[in-house]
Amino acid sequence: MPRRPVLGAAAGLLGGLALTGCGIASGAGRALRVAYPFWGEDDIVHRQMKDAARAYEKRGRGREVELIPIPDQQGNFATKIELMQRSAPSAPDVVFQDTVMTNADVQAGYLRPLDEQVRAWPDWKQFDKTARSATRADDGHIYGVLTGTDVRAVLYDKRVFAAAGLPAAWTPRTWDDLLDAARTIHRRVPKVTPINVYATKALGEATTTQGLLMLLYGTRDGFYDAKADRWAGDTPGLRDSLRFVDTVFRERLGPTQQMSFSPTAKDKLVSELLPAGQVGIAVGEGSWTPKT
Repeated sequence: MPRRPVLGAAAGLLGGLALTGCGIASGAGRALRVAYPFWGEDDIVHRQMKDAARAYEKRGRGREVELIPIPDQQGNFATKIELMQRSAPSAPDVVFQDTVMTNADVQAGYLRPLDEQVRAWPDWKQFDKTARSATRADDGHIYGVLTGTDVRAVLYDKRVFAAAGLPAAWTPRTWDDLLDAARTIHRRVPKVTPINVYATKALGEATTTQGLLMLLYGTRDGFYDAKADRWAGDTPGLRDSLRFVDTVFRERLGPTQQMSFSPTAKDKLVSELLPAGQVGIAVGEGSWTPKT
């Protein structure tokens, strides 16, 4: 499932709220606690949360909002929020997280359904069918409101392509197109990383969802069989995806071993190397990358 940020009401405490203005039990006497991943003071999520908190308090509901920004480096947020939700005193009322976490949280009893609230919310009809179903768990209930989605892409640097004699308007159709361009960059622009693919354990989710999963989506095989309710396991598509990764690193088209195994490699790539024109092609980046 693609990563999609979602606001959902957490169970275990009175007064779950999905930031929609729906009237829910007030939980009088304490602040509405909202937890979310934190990537810096200037990050758009952090700014949105502060604006939403001010708007909520301004409407005079008689309840303050306590924001709980949780630093998210290499999956820290997922671990921290799971620990918080295990007990009522520490559980937030609202959590902002990826939809990939929804089913596990529902099965653990951490989330409260929002079906009644969204049905009573006039703006719910403005969400299309896909957006509404994105926050529906396997039990058929709605547990959140989609605030946006990410768009995955293959990014390429026109400066590097120009130096390598490659076209500025580049529209790769196959993995071979990616590899051929990377090989050309490797020959003609030696000080640049031809192609970046996240592929090590040190990078955690970046490797699974931005690396291997993006490649797997380019095959006829998926990673999960929804009808059979089981993991697909060993498939031709998985083996082809792993072969692509092997080719990148065997031919030295990817990052150095030192960079690949560094837990800060992703941050370095998007904040330093891409802006400086040090990477020719980046696989699995997305709509979040330019803002970094």
